[in-house]
Amino acid sequence: MSKALFAPGSKVELDGQNAVVSYENDEAFVLFFEGGRQREIPKQVLRLAFNEGRLKYRVDTPHSKLSRFPYLTRSEAKQAQRLLAYLSPMAESTTPGSVATHKAIIAEVVKTSGHEVLPAPKPITLYKWFKKWDASGRNVLALLPSVKGQQRQSRLAPQVVDLLNDAIDQFVLTNKPATVAKAYRSFEKKVQQLELDVKVPSAQTFYNYVNAVHPLERTLKQQGNAVFQEKSLAVTKHYQASYPMERVEFDGVHLTFGLVDEQLNLIAKEVIVFIAMDVYSRAIVGFSYKYGDRVSEDAELVINCVRSVLRQKNVTAGVILTH
Repeated sequence: MSKALFAPGSKVELDGQNAVVSYENDEAFVLFFEGGRQREIPKQVLRLAFNEGRLKYRVDTPHSKLSRFPYLTRSEAKQAQRLLAYLSPMAESTTPGSVATHKAIIAEVVKTSGHEVLPAPKPITLYKWFKKWDASGRNVLALLPSVKGQQRQSRLAPQVVDLLNDAIDQFVLTNKPATVAKAYRSFEKKVQQLELDVKVPSAQTFYNYVNAVHPLERTLKQQGNAVFQEKSLAVTKHYQASYPMERVEFDGVHLTFGLVDEQLNLIAKEVIVFIAMDVYSRAIVGFSYKYGDRVSEDAELVINCVRSVLRQKNVTAGVILTH
């Protein structure tokens, strides 16, 4: 089994299941199977499966026109390896929520892997990574800036995004917030110290990231849990409906994963499902969806969802539609 044949983008059949190679690290390949399942399989195991005839190639090599497009670019694969270097020890730890554990893991990973895993995350950043990774079924794609539909999106280098988010957490999202200008100066200095051979993002870009922070997240970090709970209740308090279809509420769910067709060709990196719920019965009465590499909620998505509701229910006068 040579690297020329088995590399990111190769389509294979393993034990009768179709899969595509996502990326590789020093010891293993990561395969995506039909249905969205992901497995990291040691190279020795795959070599044995190949020799036993359990691993077969479904199509041509990644250099052919049929499978030239891999799941991850070279830079994305490198970032995925960096993230997994920190996340794998977190998964094995019995105390993943402990700050002491975070600090110990960061120190050990940096000591073992050196510049390949720099810049090292702050303990709170590592824990945020772990929670998002765990919530996504431990799919590292959910943490990649070009793949996930996270709140702070960017085309910046992953290391720069990490430093930017760290600066916002340290200087802005705190009970004694500093000015955004001070936060930017600290961020700018750290980017320059890393010598990444990338242009330092402008102050306006940094301000845009700060402004993208959700108001409730800002409230929690700056004013504490009591104020946060009070504002959360004000935002999320329930409407008491007296009968079915008196009030229908709409909300959008953002799903970030590699969406493939029956031939395992990548067709989308993000899916938005818009759902309509009857407040009285809590039943789903309509839905709409859209998918693509970078998608967002828009009027068409809402209109299609409303049409879905009207096709399924006889809506009478007085119904209140909210978003």
